[in-house]
Amino acid sequence: MNVMHESPACGKRLPTLLSVSWPVAASLALLFGGCQLLGSDGTSNRDRLVVRSGESFGFCIGYCKRVLEIDRFEERLVTSTYLVPSTDYPTITDTFATPPQKWDSLTLFVDETTFRRLDSVYGCPDCADGGSEWVEIDFGGGDPVRVTFEYGGSVDGIEDLIGYARQLRRAAIDRGTEK
Repeated sequence: MNVMHESPACGKRLPTLLSVSWPVAASLALLFGGCQLLGSDGTSNRDRLVVRSGESFGFCIGYCKRVLEIDRFEERLVTSTYLVPSTDYPTITDTFATPPQKWDSLTLFVDETTFRRLDSVYGCPDCADGGSEWVEIDFGGGDPVRVTFEYGGSVDGIEDLIGYARQLRRAAIDRGTEK
């Protein structure tokens, strides 16, 4: 099922692709064209973006927190524990190059106007140790904006961003040091 979503920042109708994989959705988004993030001087800010996607579980022993930070050039996956300091579970940082196609796909899902209008917390993240996830965006000129929600959940208006960021985080975990 495809649902059209109008981006308030761009005024374009972009597909919200509910029944296809994220790589297909990203490819189609490239075809439809996404929002261009513009600075006050009219130049593109997308190269200054930093997108972070994280997950954590509060009542956990072991590696309980994973954060993927992606910018135009590299991805950094940081895996850590709440047991600080821990010789059994040292913090692990894996770094990978960001392929241009992945960066282009990710930035198509970023709509600054929509993201800044969201609440900072949705639902009851990590209640009863259900886990939490978050997406944080540094738009390159001030404080990053973070939206936190229940693990496996979503937030209206940024469903595609959450889904794609989650897919990228899972892939980084699968190829990272911690198995």
